[in-house]
Amino acid sequence: IAQAVGAPLERSKDERAVVQALGRAIVRRKQMLLVLDNLEHLAREAAAVMRAWLGLAPEARFLVTSRVAIGIPGEHLVPLEPLPVPMPGLDREALLATEGVDLFLRRVREIRPGFEPSDADLEALAAVVRATDGIPLAVELAAARMRVLTLADMRTRLAAPLDLLARRDDTGRHASMRRTILDSLAQLDEPARAALAATSVFRGGFTLEAADQVLAAPGTSVLSILDVLVARSLL
Repeated sequence: IAQAVGAPLERSKDERAVVQALGRAIVRRKQMLLVLDNLEHLAREAAAVMRAWLGLAPEARFLVTSRVAIGIPGEHLVPLEPLPVPMPGLDREALLATEGVDLFLRRVREIRPGFEPSDADLEALAAVVRATDGIPLAVELAAARMRVLTLADMRTRLAAPLDLLARRDDTGRHASMRRTILDSLAQLDEPARAALAATSVFRGGFTLEAADQVLAAPGTSVLSILDVLVARSLL
């Protein structure tokens, strides 16, 4: 951020002084938009820093992408919903126009130029894209498997989707859906992790009353735990 706003910083153990120096640089930019991507790992620390900057520079705006709500006054949340996936029974034109299918095919054509599903492939194509739940990363990971698999092959492997949705030659944060889920899990404290595991007994969603039956424990606020899981994009 210091480099982006042109504010060279000296080494300092005084965190407040560093924050204030950057805040003054942001003030000089006046109506500034600062984009902070993938902030979930620093959400707690970022909240205090951004609150201080907004106090100094009320004209500044921050666009943040994060799996975690930052939780500062004036924050406007814009949830990113999953892409639509095909409902059963669509004809070819409607199926291919579905956003999840469109993304899948565009990514497949990056590794297999000119790929076009046959009419016999359409049922398998729909099943594969539905299995991603419309999560863009999952769609892209599934498409990457088309280097070596057919749509029919992929459909038969959907019983273990987390094994399928991975790039074997990639070790980055977005290398697999399992890695992505574990990154989110690592940010939870033990009660929230236990609650998330307990909710795995539900299929197709659950009511607050059902959660009370499964998660209730002495000294535990079910509502507070669910609020944590929702704020961290896990429910």
